[in-house]
Amino acid sequence: GDWLTPHFNYEERWQKPVLYYWLTAATFAATGPSEWAARWWSALSGLGLVLLTWAAARRLDASDDAAWLAGAIAATCYGYFAMARLALPDLPLTFFITLVIWSALERRWTVAGLGAGLGLLMKGPVALVVAGIVLAPIWWRERKTPTVRARDLATVAVVCALVALPWYGAMTLRHGVEYLQSFLVGDNLE
Repeated sequence: GDWLTPHFNYEERWQKPVLYYWLTAATFAATGPSEWAARWWSALSGLGLVLLTWAAARRLDASDDAAWLAGAIAATCYGYFAMARLALPDLPLTFFITLVIWSALERRWTVAGLGAGLGLLMKGPVALVVAGIVLAPIWWRERKTPTVRARDLATVAVVCALVALPWYGAMTLRHGVEYLQSFLVGDNLE
């Protein structure tokens, strides 16, 4: 019944943010507890990744054949299939990171901010770091024709903050700086 603090086997679990717990709890509330309900969001994320792969290939090549082939390759990768069957936040995190990258390349800054915020709520700062590692070289390569303005990055940052910071703030209010120390420093930096 505690929708703020993540729990696992009835004990507080600060190692991961709350989004996967929320999604699973909401699915349990709607359909009842089951393995299917616990795995639903991973499976849906796998499907979303296939569609994002198709869209990215379509953007890069402008060919339906290449896009369908890319989507088919993603759909038949053993890793996608295996991870989609597990009740873990890894595949949804991958979906949100991919959404940030695709949205930024498409210059859909609000969607990129939403993906970044949801990634922060799914598994933490790794969502921002991985997206940045992918996007920085692309933007550096394309620096002759500026594709990113400070205003665009500000839009991403504001939307991301609006999505993710209320939960992090509420956790800090309830559990104190000990939560931030445990999660951000202990689980992410160390």
